[in-house]
Amino acid sequence: MRDVNNGWLIRYIHSNTASAFFFIVYLHIGRGLYYGSYQNPRTLVWSIGVVIFILMMATWWPNWTLVNINKGEIICLSLLPFVRARTALRAPPETEYPKALPEGPSENSNSGGRVQLKFQVTQHSRDLDLVKTLIKFFSCGKYNGRNTVQAGDFIVTKFSDINEKIIPFFDMYPLQGVKSLDFKDWCKVAELMSKKEHLTDKGLEQIREIKKGMNRGRNGY
Repeated sequence: MRDVNNGWLIRYIHSNTASAFFFIVYLHIGRGLYYGSYQNPRTLVWSIGVVIFILMMATWWPNWTLVNINKGEIICLSLLPFVRARTALRAPPETEYPKALPEGPSENSNSGGRVQLKFQVTQHSRDLDLVKTLIKFFSCGKYNGRNTVQAGDFIVTKFSDINEKIIPFFDMYPLQGVKSLDFKDWCKVAELMSKKEHLTDKGLEQIREIKKGMNRGRNGY
């Protein structure tokens, strides 16, 4: 919903249209009961309609989403198991990047605040081979597995790698949707850091304001 422009609008139109469709179906059934459409000589037509209604309900049920109010979690029901296709991973095409410079020690601002830029991609644990391919392709970063869930992260924290590899790649292959706006703000922080602005109180405050408007803090999405 957040990764597509006006995704919230598309989602609610889809949801309300589906609800309106069921409402119209119920009105149609009520009309049939009121006028006795289930009686002869229209019994066969009525029976076919009931079968179609049951099939429609059967199609809707596996995709029904329940909201667990107590835990605040969304539970998706799936009656049929889905076998995930296996694909052979190939290394991405060679791309020329400047060699990364050695990373210096962490730098703090004059007020004591510490700034660190982090690039993170989260994947299911079964996609470990994909993450390893990313590490090999970018020649940087590491894989960080999670103990609580079946997921892991491709993480890059070295500023020279971010500035010389990650950012040029996404400048060449831009992101789509609202994430492109987050990426632009993220690049603004990288630019401030490359100019050493993050070592000043003014620059640190700018970075804080940029961070507030990113991801879930972005208004209108």
